[in-house]
Amino acid sequence: MKRKELVPVGRRVKELRESQGRTQQELASSAGISLSILARIEQTNTKTDPRISTVAALAKALGVGVGALADPAGESSGTATTKRRQPK
Repeated sequence: MKRKELVPVGRRVKELRESQGRTQQELASSAGISLSILARIEQTNTKTDPRISTVAALAKALGVGVGALADPAGESSGTATTKRRQPK
């Protein structure tokens, strides 16, 4: 089975933002993050690993699932889930 190569999250964010005709300021505002954070994430020449909460906020603002931000074909629309520890 051939594995898909993941693309940097920032590149997908930028592609989706531009395809929607939105500015960085508009997306940052709707995602509830600062413009400087979004700009840093979108810079493909930097190795920025944004927090999952930031990725989730961007995905929601873009109208896609978290998985779509790492999928080169934009096919994945799944959302991230976490398991909570059960108290002992």
